[in-house]
Formats: sequence, C-alpha cells, structure tokens
Amino acid sequence: MSLRGAVPLTCQRCLRPFRWPVEQTTLLLLARDDREFARLDGEDHEHEVILAGKPLDAVELVEDELLLTLPFVPRCPESGCPAAGQVQR
Repeated sequence: MSLRGAVPLTCQRCLRPFRWPVEQTTLLLLARDDREFARLDGEDHEHEVILAGKPLDAVELVEDELLLTLPFVPRCPESGCPAAGQVQR
C-alpha cells in the first residue's frame, strides 16, 4: 500500500492551517486464517500482517494507514510558524 499527498492540519502552536506531506509505503501480508496469521506474524517482524479471511474494505485500510502517519501534535515548520520560539509563562 502506498500513500502520497498532503493532509490539511492545524498547527497547535499558532493555530494556522498547514499541509502535512504524506509519503508512506507499507507491505501488507494477508493471512487467510488465525493459524496463518500467527505464523506470519511470528516469522516476519518487518511487515504488517492482517487477517483477510473475508473481503477487505480498501478505503478503511487506507484510512487506517493515513491516521498512523499523522503527528500526535501537529505543528507547522518552525521556520514558517509565527509562534515558534515564543515562551509561554
């Protein structure tokens, strides 16, 4: 799965909108059942293993992957942030 683009976020320092670049590639290993899931998950620690015994919702997979790429506390780059460097007392 590959994601490339930008997500609009709000900077938590200056409260201005900015675009967060996203470029993420993840190799997903699909397991048919719990047994195969356990085997793949135990053998391969580099890739994501998901249970795919039933049809998967591609939009949901992309959405989950995108959420994992977002920062917990979004902040625009310090060079362009008017609130960067200000000390709150």
